[in-house]
Amino acid sequence: MRHLPVCFFLVVFGHCCVADDTSKTVGPSLPIATNSIGMKFVTLPAGSFLMGVPEYVTDVKGAERPEHNVQLTTPFHIGVYEVTQKQYKRVMKSNPSAFQHPDHPVENVRWIDAVKFCETLSSFPEEVKSGYAYHLPSEMEWEYACRAGRSTHYHFGDDPAQLKDFAWFEENSDRQTHPVGQKKPNAWGLYDMHGNVREWCRGGPFSYKRYAHGRVVSNGQLEPWIYAPRNRVVYRSGSWSMPAKRCYSAYRMMSGWGDSVLRNEKSKGTLGFRVIRIRRGS
Repeated sequence: MRHLPVCFFLVVFGHCCVADDTSKTVGPSLPIATNSIGMKFVTLPAGSFLMGVPEYVTDVKGAERPEHNVQLTTPFHIGVYEVTQKQYKRVMKSNPSAFQHPDHPVENVRWIDAVKFCETLSSFPEEVKSGYAYHLPSEMEWEYACRAGRSTHYHFGDDPAQLKDFAWFEENSDRQTHPVGQKKPNAWGLYDMHGNVREWCRGGPFSYKRYAHGRVVSNGQLEPWIYAPRNRVVYRSGSWSMPAKRCYSAYRMMSGWGDSVLRNEKSKGTLGFRVIRIRRGS
């Protein structure tokens, strides 16, 4: 079992993070802020992590190797919880979910729907005034947030028997979603990173082999959305329908961004998202 140096994250965090007037603390030291519709965000420090699956782990996808170092250059805010049906309906005036409940994560969401949610929320007058806008996390931001400073197979360690304490998955979900935040969070105060619903990311899939010697990512910036029909996008994490062996931190799936993925009955009720919050003009 390997761990990234905890002191590195705490030192960087101490120099980079600024809490707003609505902030309080989650876990050991990370501040949490609330936006105009009640969504909560943790501020994560800039830092480095090992992305992908190490060689000692078997029965994983080739697309998740090789394990490689990624450096994120900028602190960023990420949702403490997956976007709920109540929040989605407030922004989008609709609720496509198969498992209807205001506190459950929204699901049956296409990638383009998640993008439109971010754009619409960003246009709210309160959010414009606050100086923030919203994005889906990149794969690098998502996995960095999920791992919370650890390089083990799951953010809590290597033993899948512990997953029931942290996630809703095939073994304990009763074949449905559940209210967000009922299981234990990871070390950075983020909930449901290994289950409940799978989560859309921004950007297309890329080969880890291109970055075997490491990668530096200038994150925390607003980027243009690309809607080209042939482009593919990525979603991460496990879900209520998946076995423990498919709910680990590096798990990744690739899909078209439109209707086709939702036509597959295996995806019905399993695809949702969480968002990051970015300073406008950064």
